[in-house]
Amino acid sequence: MGCSKGAARRAMNTAICDGIHGRMSPVERAGLLRLLEERDADGATHTNGIIPHPASRAGQ
Repeated sequence: MGCSKGAARRAMNTAICDGIHGRMSPVERAGLLRLLEERDADGATHTNGIIPHPASRAGQ
């Protein structure tokens, strides 16, 4: 019995995130959480500024 692709992907993502989390300091973790909690006037989180969007890469 194998696991589904979705389950395998979740397990891999969990392992990656756990590894990253383990190498971050409490201050770094707090800063990362703030990116998700703080919102601009339009309701967008601050992660929009660090994540490239396909539409913004189309003109490159």
